[in-house]
Amino acid sequence: MAMAHADSCDAQKAGLFLNMMLQSIPQNVLPQPALLLAGGLGGPLSVAAFTPLRNACSLASQDATSSAMRIIRRHVFLGGLRSGWTGALSPTAAATIQFTVLGSGYHFYLGFLGSPALTAVATGLTESLVSYGAHARNAQLAHNQVATKIGRVPVRPIMPFGPGFTAQWLRNCLVIAGIRVFSDPLACTLQWMSGADAASTISPGITMCGDFLASLLFGGLSMPLNQMFNFQVTS
Repeated sequence: MAMAHADSCDAQKAGLFLNMMLQSIPQNVLPQPALLLAGGLGGPLSVAAFTPLRNACSLASQDATSSAMRIIRRHVFLGGLRSGWTGALSPTAAATIQFTVLGSGYHFYLGFLGSPALTAVATGLTESLVSYGAHARNAQLAHNQVATKIGRVPVRPIMPFGPGFTAQWLRNCLVIAGIRVFSDPLACTLQWMSGADAASTISPGITMCGDFLASLLFGGLSMPLNQMFNFQVTS
C-alpha cells in the first residue's frame, strides 16, 4: 500500500508540473489565419525574389577581388536571367516553415525560458535546423554554376546541420535579437532624442523606426557570419 501511495503522489506531482508548464505557454502560440496566409505566401515569395542577391553573397565569399556589380553581372546571371535563380527552390520551401512557425515559436520558447536573450538563441537554433540544409544546397548550386570543374563542390543532400551550421546559427541569433531584444531600447533612445517625455507612450512611428534601426544594425553585424557560412559550405 505504501508503494501504491508513493506512486500516486508521484503521479499527482507530475500532473501538477505538467499543468504549470502548459499554463506558462502563451495562448497566442498559433498564428492568426491572416498572419499564417501572409507568412505562407509572402515569406516564400520574398525569399525566392531575393535569390540573385543571396547567390551573389555566396559567390562573394569565395571571391575577394571582384566588385558587387561584377559578381552580379558576370557570375550570378552568367547563363542568362534564369540562372540568377539557381538553387531557389529549396530555400523557398523552407521559408514556408520559417515565416509561419518561427514567430509563434519565439513566444512559445519565451513562455518556457522567460528571457528574451535565451529565447533568441533557442529560436535561432530552430531556424537553423529548418533552413540550414536548404540554404547550403542553394549556395553550393550557385557556386558550382560558375566554378571550374576542379573547383566544384559536392552538392550535399538536405541535412539539418553540417559545415557552417554554427556560423548560420549565430547569424540567426543576432538577427532575431535585433528585432526582439534591442528594438525597444532603440525606440526608447529615439524617444529621448526627439525630446518627448521619456515616461510617455512611445508612438507607433518611433516604434517602427526602432524596429527598422535594430534590423538594419544587426543585419549588418550578422553579415560576416553569413559570409562565413557561405564560405564553409562552398569549400
